[in-house]
Amino acid sequence: MSTHPLAFLHPYFKLEYIEHQWGGAEEQQKMKEKGDRFAKNWQDEALQVVEKTMAKYWREWQEDTEDNSTPGLPGKPPNDGEVVPQGRVLSSFARHRQTRIGKNERESWELELRRYLGKVEDDLKTPYIDVVKWWQEHAKEYPILSRIALDILAVQASSVPCEHLFSASKQTADYRRSKLCSDKFEQLQIMKFAWRSNISDYAAINSAKIEECDLDEYCDLHQRDVVEVEMDAGWMRAGGFSF
Repeated sequence: MSTHPLAFLHPYFKLEYIEHQWGGAEEQQKMKEKGDRFAKNWQDEALQVVEKTMAKYWREWQEDTEDNSTPGLPGKPPNDGEVVPQGRVLSSFARHRQTRIGKNERESWELELRRYLGKVEDDLKTPYIDVVKWWQEHAKEYPILSRIALDILAVQASSVPCEHLFSASKQTADYRRSKLCSDKFEQLQIMKFAWRSNISDYAAINSAKIEECDLDEYCDLHQRDVVEVEMDAGWMRAGGFSF
């Protein structure tokens, strides 16, 4: 069984589905009593992977916040004597408080995880939903989990679409467009595959369309041709023109 975070990212199932299908601590204890010393608590295994992934994403998020923050504002502790944009020098307690920001990283992402796992999403009546759309709509409620979900769920389950995309790229970068830069090429590929469902294939439409013809008219023309051929043959048998 895979303990990839993907197993719990469906908001309808979460970790309860893993426990229901493969068991948790109780099932592990029963297996050990039967002599299976390698029995695992699959729910706990999955939870450990999720926690490790969330901690990694949280650290990256904190680093991005610090890199893009304004001096004197939360996210980047100011240096001694640094002046905030309003022209006020931070007090020693304010600087001390700034240094504590971000130290509760384990608590922060754990709170989000507990909130997600402890809540039964009452807006879900069936598992057959657009999971990516659901995470986009709940990104503010679960900021770290939504980042993980949108990164993982965007991965193709099959390599066939990627192969199709790669094969179709030669139609964009042909010999007449050999000087396309990578940015333009990427934009053209994205636009082509985003709009292709709205482009009509008139060749397919014309080939599927059945053309109705009035055969009576063509039968009359054919009959005239037959009569003319017979007349020409009779004239040739009679010797044609005589001088």
